[in-house]
Amino acid sequence: MASDSVSKVVIDVIESNWSLGGALAPSLIHFAPGWFNSDYTNQPQLTVSPSGSDPIEYFGPTVGHNFMHYIARDVYVANVWLPIPSGSEGANEEQYRNQMREEVIRILVTQTSNFSAPLGRVLPINRGRNLSEMNRTPRLLRFQIPFWVNYIY
Repeated sequence: MASDSVSKVVIDVIESNWSLGGALAPSLIHFAPGWFNSDYTNQPQLTVSPSGSDPIEYFGPTVGHNFMHYIARDVYVANVWLPIPSGSEGANEEQYRNQMREEVIRILVTQTSNFSAPLGRVLPINRGRNLSEMNRTPRLLRFQIPFWVNYIY
């Protein structure tokens, strides 16, 4: 499956299962495959794109003490982007960014079986890392959550 297609499937599942409201309601967030879109600079964004990492192979147990060979050919990243408006200290935005990060992780973990074939499982690798860009205008809070797309053989 092409990486653009994978990104689109994953972002669609995230958007359709988004449960936050208020300032983080789905209608107020720009969800898209790809990267940060400067046309939406003043609103929260959530993007999904390939990470460029090498494939990861591992063996995992199955029922009955057998083992399965897993290949995480594709490592992707979900990026949470949250601008800090001019004049703001960013405390609310930091809280929002953290809520968005937790929501992405929740969706990836709880919806792992709802991604269309041949994706297999989509699992976060870790809780992500802070990659905020505070030396630009507007200041931009960013969190990157890496995840595997597992193909089962």
